[in-house]
Amino acid sequence: MERPRGICGTGPRLLAGPSDTTFTKIQDQKHENETSYRTSNNILHDLVSVEDKEASIAIRESGVEVRRIDVVGMAAGVVLALFAGVVLALSITGPLARGVLFTERVEAGDLTRKLDLRDEVGKLAQVLNLMTAKLLDIVASIQEAPRRWLPSARMSARTLLP
Repeated sequence: MERPRGICGTGPRLLAGPSDTTFTKIQDQKHENETSYRTSNNILHDLVSVEDKEASIAIRESGVEVRRIDVVGMAAGVVLALFAGVVLALSITGPLARGVLFTERVEAGDLTRKLDLRDEVGKLAQVLNLMTAKLLDIVASIQEAPRRWLPSARMSARTLLP
């Protein structure tokens, strides 16, 4: 007599009939679960892949944005540097131009002018103002000298000359 087999194919068979059906149902359920797992896994993989692609696109777009910000920042820096250079140049050349005009007037004989500047060139202007004041004093004393000496010179000339 042949020995009945169990679910795994070994050992005694405990139940006849319904156990075959139960085993088949369990196998079908297992197969269905595996299929469902593979489908879920594939969907999850596809979602991750789509998110990776979207993340890649976002990273590329942010890189483009960063480059755009860099270019705008550099352009703004260049414009700011040019503006600062022009302001600096004007702050130096403007007072120097006024100083040159002042010295040209002094050279022409106008010792009454004053140069009013308040920076390093202003210090130079103060020295030039002092110099013109001293020159004006010298010129005034030279112009006054004949008036002071003339009476003494006439008296000396009368006594020395018969």
